[in-house]
Amino acid sequence: KRPDVEKILAVPELHSFFTIAGLIAQEETPLFMAASDILLSPHIPNPDGSAFFGSPTKLFEYLSTGRPVIASDLYQIGEVLKGCPSVDDLATAAEQPDEEQCGVLVSPEDTDELSAALRFLVDSPAWRRAAGAKARQRALARYTWGHHVGAILGRLQTVLAKDAVLYPVPPSHRPIRILVNGLHSKSGGGVTYLQNMLPLLAADSAVELHLCIHEDQRGILPKDLDNVSVHCLSFKSGFWRLAFWEQYELPRLARRINADVTFSPANYGPLRAPNPVILLRNALSVGFVERRPAKIAYWMGVYFGTALSLLVCRRAISVSNYARRSAGGGLLRLVGERISIIPHGVAKIFSPANIERQDFLLAVSDIYVQKNLRNLLYALVKLRAVRPGIKLKIAGRPIDKGYFDSLRKIVKRQGLHEHVEFLGQVSPDELAGLYRRCAVFVFPSSVETFGNPLVEAMASGAPIASSNSAAMPEVVGDAALFFDPADVGGMAATLDRLLEDAELRRELGVRALANSGDFSWPKTAARTLDVLKEAAQRPSPGR
Repeated sequence: KRPDVEKILAVPELHSFFTIAGLIAQEETPLFMAASDILLSPHIPNPDGSAFFGSPTKLFEYLSTGRPVIASDLYQIGEVLKGCPSVDDLATAAEQPDEEQCGVLVSPEDTDELSAALRFLVDSPAWRRAAGAKARQRALARYTWGHHVGAILGRLQTVLAKDAVLYPVPPSHRPIRILVNGLHSKSGGGVTYLQNMLPLLAADSAVELHLCIHEDQRGILPKDLDNVSVHCLSFKSGFWRLAFWEQYELPRLARRINADVTFSPANYGPLRAPNPVILLRNALSVGFVERRPAKIAYWMGVYFGTALSLLVCRRAISVSNYARRSAGGGLLRLVGERISIIPHGVAKIFSPANIERQDFLLAVSDIYVQKNLRNLLYALVKLRAVRPGIKLKIAGRPIDKGYFDSLRKIVKRQGLHEHVEFLGQVSPDELAGLYRRCAVFVFPSSVETFGNPLVEAMASGAPIASSNSAAMPEVVGDAALFFDPADVGGMAATLDRLLEDAELRRELGVRALANSGDFSWPKTAARTLDVLKEAAQRPSPGR
């Protein structure tokens, strides 16, 4: 533990030889390693005697830095450094290391061996530099992310090949049977997507549509859907429970109904279901905005689920170019050709009306940390100084209770009770009225792959002030006045400029209405069906 280390290093004769850097930013780690001559990985056995298990990622980073590594000869660490000499071998070591020697292996917890290895590398600069070069060669030849992804793909292809017999090619005499995995559609854009898409998908006579949901979702999804068979699962809610049921029970359901394609309108879905198709709609960058450990763990799970699903899916749909880049990351070179960009649509209820706009600001979103409502409240504090009567209405469910509580505390501390109104969830009719009456629609999100409220506001002819990050410029085009979501002062200034300039508000409203013509649920459904039909006709690996 750190206190124990600090106590040892507090001895005067040792203190000047050590520096504890503490937690450093990820991007600074390579600088620290490059500034070193020798890198150490002196792991010890697990206290309970169990075998060490895990991917020694930090060891791979050490090797790629081009420095020799002193490491414990322990399980995977010893395997990665196989061929490196032990301390006993150093007495007869040549002036130059051979091809397999990129460091020194020591016995775990043996401080004498660790000291001897350090003395050898300090006293042998030529051997040390040559071993460092071989360390980098080993990392590039064996341990890059490309090697890792290739190994995963190979194993998954083997598994899918064994299961290929369970996924028969759809007979030509019946409709294509599509299983929609709705388990992730619980709020916000996920619910909006299914509410608008399911009736349109089911209307295609060439399709037989099945929907899998949790029993708790009955109330938020469309009722009395024609031509849709609904399958409800019953299990205790929770992220990891959902993941288990999705990977275990949903593929079984797909086999029972003889589904031709499995469509998950989420970043990830069941890996062993027939002909999987996913929808890249979650903003993975939220993991970098979060500071709460439980939430960070959740987004790490989403990230790895997305990566695995991208590797095995037949096709993927992305709601924007930003979503494609964000979710695909380093995998785009491998899977980029499978991804089609199909933006969301907008419901007809969102349309302009010949009524006078009122003097309030409107923000619409379910309440999560990435919606950046905290900075919007602080921008309102600045705006209140020049516009004492300013009002902000926020429509959306408080999904993240902890974040919602922090917003209410800001309202209380800053005395914003007369200026901010949390409306909660509102009906589509009420929401349409808010878009038509607001002076300015403000969209402050720091991370967003699309932003349904943006398109709804555009279709309503609302003047828009929007964040300039993520997918927002791509979606709204020239129909908004942009601001940096991290700059509270800039956000306040942008809103003040719009409230001051009636002609600018009118011009942005006209542009918004024109640009909204690019978004249509029937277009989205037609293009999505094309992707699903293609995926259903594509044979599984190993066929």
